[in-house]
Amino acid sequence: MIRRLLKDFQGDVLAIPGRSIALVFFLLLFIIPAITQDPYILRTLIFANMFVIFAVSWDLLSGYTGQINFGHALFFGVAAYTSALLNINLGWDPWATIPIGALAGVVAGVVVCLPALRLRGPYLS
Repeated sequence: MIRRLLKDFQGDVLAIPGRSIALVFFLLLFIIPAITQDPYILRTLIFANMFVIFAVSWDLLSGYTGQINFGHALFFGVAAYTSALLNINLGWDPWATIPIGALAGVVAGVVVCLPALRLRGPYLS
């Protein structure tokens, strides 16, 4: 896989135009908070990125593995809920609660998914 990724580079430039466009797009996303301080625009971009992450996970699960699973949203919810509770109830910094929330989502995923690995067919949903 690494060799395939390295073949996409010619010198210091990406050889595949689609990836070059994606790289420019992601660089622009990093610049947007410096350009605007409007909370509406920033909040909209944050929510859009959260849904993009969710869509990519759905594509990875159903598109590449062929498994239909409606339960993977639970792990996103556990991570977000843990992060929010630590922020609101304990007053922790939001940037500190995000990795802890992600870890809680991983733990919930391991606890739920290890028994589910034995399931096949429609029972996986």
